[in-house]
Amino acid sequence: MSSADKSVSRSIAKLKSRVQALQFGGLRTGAANLSSKTEQLAKDISDLRAKVMDLGTEDNAFAAKQLDASLLEAKVRGSEGAKASEGPSPKALAPRK
Repeated sequence: MSSADKSVSRSIAKLKSRVQALQFGGLRTGAANLSSKTEQLAKDISDLRAKVMDLGTEDNAFAAKQLDASLLEAKVRGSEGAKASEGPSPKALAPRK
């Protein structure tokens, strides 16, 4: 494995851990903060995909595709978590007649 392949593999591993942190951190993160984190992560993944395409390594290309899928899942889970952390609506807390 060349040094470029190793560098990309390390970058993929780092991005995977960031995606996982985003997936599980969505419950504690506000929607605005979550949005900025997912945007930055999407940009980083896009930059990495460009490097992977330059190298043309199948393993790294597959891993980059997995990152894209994980990012999408993180966005969905995170937005669900942000909605859940907002708490019940004022209407739900109003006394019932």
